[in-house]
Amino acid sequence: MCLQLEIAFQLLDLAGEAKQVQWSSFVEQMSSYIINSYSGDHKTTYCSNWKKKFKDFSKKLGLNIIRDEKQVDVWNETITPHLFINTTASKSSSHISSTSSLRYQRLLSENDRKLIDSVHQNINHKWVLSSGTVVEDAIYKHAKDFKVEHSLHSYVLSIDDQLKSMFTAAEIKEIEKESGFTDMRKSLPESLASILMKLEGKNDFKSIDQTFQEMHYDRRTQPAEYWCRNSILNYLDLFIESDNFTPFVTEQDLLNEMYGFLRSTKNISRTITETGRQSSASNSNKNSQRELGTNQQLVRQANGDCSDLTFKHLSSELGCVEIGLVDHGANGTKELQESKLKSPKMMRSFCKQIINQYKIKANKIKIVSFIINGSFITAQVMTFTKGSVGILFFSPRLKMPENISQVPALLPPILTLVYNCTLIIKETAQLLKDESTHVNLNPFKNSDYFFPNSFVPESKDSSKKKKDLLSIIWCFFLLLFYTLLSIIIPIPIIIIHTICSILLFLYILNS
Repeated sequence: MCLQLEIAFQLLDLAGEAKQVQWSSFVEQMSSYIINSYSGDHKTTYCSNWKKKFKDFSKKLGLNIIRDEKQVDVWNETITPHLFINTTASKSSSHISSTSSLRYQRLLSENDRKLIDSVHQNINHKWVLSSGTVVEDAIYKHAKDFKVEHSLHSYVLSIDDQLKSMFTAAEIKEIEKESGFTDMRKSLPESLASILMKLEGKNDFKSIDQTFQEMHYDRRTQPAEYWCRNSILNYLDLFIESDNFTPFVTEQDLLNEMYGFLRSTKNISRTITETGRQSSASNSNKNSQRELGTNQQLVRQANGDCSDLTFKHLSSELGCVEIGLVDHGANGTKELQESKLKSPKMMRSFCKQIINQYKIKANKIKIVSFIINGSFITAQVMTFTKGSVGILFFSPRLKMPENISQVPALLPPILTLVYNCTLIIKETAQLLKDESTHVNLNPFKNSDYFFPNSFVPESKDSSKKKKDLLSIIWCFFLLLFYTLLSIIIPIPIIIIHTICSILLFLYILNS
């Protein structure tokens, strides 16, 4: 879905007011996406598929395609030389945003372990608990020997059962006090609580609709009350034809129709929202180790992760939404990947970007995310009040009403949770507004403040190429050796080939 939206955005950007697009310009604009989404298809077929996308999307957007005589040359010169199978990319068209069920949590290499060690040694702002335990050191000691990537490698500490294996009960209580627990559990203002209490005893469409249609609030002077009232009425739209809502076909439909109240909170937090866009903070983080090589060529720039909805203050990302169309339970692969790894890493990247942009410490920054799978929603808030640790607190996993009779019981706690998270986003946005009013004459302000990036394992592309090259060289010398051996000792050629094939298979299996 994210890639489809990106195609639409790029075409509209290219078309301009004239509403005209060219294949060559589209290829140049989308080259990184085209190259990174390649999964081994026949190259001619792959080109044809992208031409079809170009034509179909242009037609849907009402754009005119200008004849381009050089379209074949542009593809061959810009794309074809760089097409090879990318083992870290998803094979779906939404490879940028989707989390691969099999490959998102990557095995760690020796270089990854060296990076983990190096980052820990550079941390100069640590959190020392009352007991004397240094939180960053405890995280490093616990996670340094993990075989696969984990959020602890990004110094993200989740308030869950994993704490028991790292800290004492007293230390856990001290850590929990610094989390976003109190922010999420705030009571609603009386004005909002009274609106939601109007649902009491009403479990049919007509009674709810009539009650809330009679309420009137000014969207400018009463944005929270206006949002609360409209969230209920808009949710009722799901039950116009039946007391049960109709299942959704796409994630975008689910986000817009069932969870439309999320995006409309921007009028309370005074932020802007973007859907399906690649995160600039994640992009910066994933390429933070990229530099000009001495023995190797400059590696290709990595794509940042993409969220389904992002809340922003100007260019700073303050919150995100990850959505899945179907619920597979709290421990489903997609939900685990997004709630425990992808989303926390993005949240920390958001914080890092703010630190770099405003030259401030992380202690007052708070980042929010929502994890949605079907009719279930969970909120997360990450705080950075102490040291270099991101403390991640989870809300309960709440269920959306699927029948009109469930609205009074199930919708109010979700709206309460979302409102409190909106206030957290608003608080961080206000922090950035306040920081913008302070004059800074020091271009090196906080330049000695080291705040670790989210951990990014090295790309496996280069190691795969090396492995393939070694396999070819090894096979060549085997053939050469057995050919010479057959000259000295007569051996049927079929036996030579069989021996080489077995040894090569064992080598690849072992590697």
